[in-house]
Amino acid sequence: MRYVGLAPESLTTRARARLTTRRFVVTVELSKKYAERAIERFDREMVENHNKAVKRITLLNGDSGQMLSRMPIFEQLGRTLWFLDGHYSYMDTARGDNDSPLMAELQYILDGPRNEGGGGDIIFVDDAREFRGTRFPVRAPFGDGNDGPCTGVNGTCGAPAQIEYPELSDVLSRICEWSPSALVDLERDMLKIRTRVGRVAGSIT
Repeated sequence: MRYVGLAPESLTTRARARLTTRRFVVTVELSKKYAERAIERFDREMVENHNKAVKRITLLNGDSGQMLSRMPIFEQLGRTLWFLDGHYSYMDTARGDNDSPLMAELQYILDGPRNEGGGGDIIFVDDAREFRGTRFPVRAPFGDGNDGPCTGVNGTCGAPAQIEYPELSDVLSRICEWSPSALVDLERDMLKIRTRVGRVAGSIT
């Protein structure tokens, strides 16, 4: 498996050129612990199951809201299927500068060179029900959003600070602002976006 360790840096020109000529997956994990576990899992898949498809996965460790605009690998993408599901979820999930990087992710995809070039990207945004600002139920104390162990009574951690996700109405408004021609659909808990409607044939249903 190709991955940019745990201190992401630019891929070589040769590696980027190879990635542009075939289908591949780039996944971003904020938690160092879970990034390491994913690497171990992919390595086992190659060794034990001889799954060569795993070699097409590039794993990056960092904040996706920041990495999309910083990592050269994303500049090399052609038409892309995006699955955006990164957000702080209590327990021991990692917590970045924002509890949800969605706005930064969508701005990179929709409000830049990708959209100007006729792209035709397809975007899936999971957990749409969670986009409700700070209106979350009070939770019992657990997980403080870092990778360290909990040292409280019975292994619990202190209650996390107030969670804040974007409002769904704000997400939809930004999509309309950044990509007026996009087709947007909300089905159950999934927000579906197809950019540059009318220029790319096909359906996301």
